Amino acid sequence: MKSERKSGDAESELSRKELVRRCEELQLIVDAIPAFVFYKDTENGILRVNRAVADSLGVTAEALSNTPTVRWYPEQASEYYRDDLEVITSGKPKLGIVESISLPQLGKRWFETAKLPQFDAQGRVIGIVVVSQDITDRKQLEDRLLQAQKLESIGRLAGGVAHDFNNLLTSIFGLIAVAQREVPAGSMAHEYLALLNLAAEGGANLTKQLLAFARRQIIEPQVIDLNALVLETSNLLQRVLGEDIDVSVALSSHGLRVKADANQVSQLLLNLALNARDAMPRGGTLSFQTAQLEIDEGLLRSLPDATAGNYAVLTVRDTGEGLSEEAKAHLFEPFFTTKDFGKGTGLGLAMCYGIVKQNGGHISVESKLGSGTAFSIYLPEVDAPADAAPSPRSSVPVQTGTETLLFAEDDDLVRHLAVTELSSHGYRLIVASNGEEALKAAEEHPGDIHLLITDVIMPKMGGLELARKFRKTRLHAPVLYISGYTHEALTDGAHLLRKPFAQEALLARVRAILDANTTS
Repeated sequence: MKSERKSGDAESELSRKELVRRCEELQLIVDAIPAFVFYKDTENGILRVNRAVADSLGVTAEALSNTPTVRWYPEQASEYYRDDLEVITSGKPKLGIVESISLPQLGKRWFETAKLPQFDAQGRVIGIVVVSQDITDRKQLEDRLLQAQKLESIGRLAGGVAHDFNNLLTSIFGLIAVAQREVPAGSMAHEYLALLNLAAEGGANLTKQLLAFARRQIIEPQVIDLNALVLETSNLLQRVLGEDIDVSVALSSHGLRVKADANQVSQLLLNLALNARDAMPRGGTLSFQTAQLEIDEGLLRSLPDATAGNYAVLTVRDTGEGLSEEAKAHLFEPFFTTKDFGKGTGLGLAMCYGIVKQNGGHISVESKLGSGTAFSIYLPEVDAPADAAPSPRSSVPVQTGTETLLFAEDDDLVRHLAVTELSSHGYRLIVASNGEEALKAAEEHPGDIHLLITDVIMPKMGGLELARKFRKTRLHAPVLYISGYTHEALTDGAHLLRKPFAQEALLARVRAILDANTTS
């Protein structure tokens, strides 16, 4: 009997050692998992955790064992237990829970959590295994992509609205000019018309901002020296910002050349500077810094729509009030503003976003409440000499002409006003409401057509396709595009008159193109 008892004790001791060994192996495996693993009881208590959980809280796994959840997660404990109860009551796992957790060592992180019930021999739930995978990087990437898609959708809407509004404004400017010629110069009616013209110009500025956000402005990219442009613009800004704001400039020793529209980049800097001024009502410092940066695969996570390569980085930083997380989430949306009512339209930063995107760049923001704000603009660097600045056009008196013009425009009022004005100055007009009509009229016209004037966006056939087909048979006839924006790039050297325009501008531009074509 004693021999049997000793043999049984030995086997029992061996079983205990084997059990301990297996438990240790299991713990090693669980500790190797980068996800957070909890084993909890049915009362929201923590029974055991893996090393990832302990490290995130800065304590040992032993310190966490057999402790209440509320001790370690006081703000979220009740929320966790609500999900736990659902699993305990139903006996079914709960998967795909997306939640944020604030951790002492890591800050706010996002996790995707699965809660799996554990049963005893009688089938009762006696605990829960919780596995939480850190998805912070994925969540941030998804948020950025979603924000980009939302801004793209809003941009398409804004571009369409601005296009139609530009046609209305062109008609308004034309009707104002006609009305002013019909009333005495010193009359009240003439003065009211002048005020109406000012109001219409305000509407034109609004459409420019909408088109900038929508990336539908017609831009004139050229190779520019970014350092020189930043230095020139910052010197001018000092007069605008006031004496209580210090402007500092730190330029890269490496010459930074980018291909962009210089006027748009200057407008971008002005908008960011004015926004910074409003964020520093008691004064502060506004700094401009340029640097060269190579964006590799690692940095592409923070700029999901960028491509790898060398970039010129322009950072505009202020020491102002900073931004909340909610404000940052909506910062580039049109008509969103953190300013008091009447002090901002909410289009300034939306315009900045559109300018950067249309010039092939990317923009990001870093800010915390009370800690200032920094905007970083990334523009692809180019290896080419800077282009010379274009010389300004000199204004010349409007002259008459006798040439034949083909005019294609789908907006009835814009077309009527322009054709009436051109006809009254001696030109012969062939008129069409779309590209197909214009091309047919050109084919049927036996004589010369000295100039094609066409809107870019038209039904049936747009202006770009019309111009390509028109030039096949009229090799030497120039083309003047009239448009507020276009989905496609105009060819180098194309003539463009931006909507909205005054009739005097149309007359002057037509005459200049015809004269240049005669002498060339």
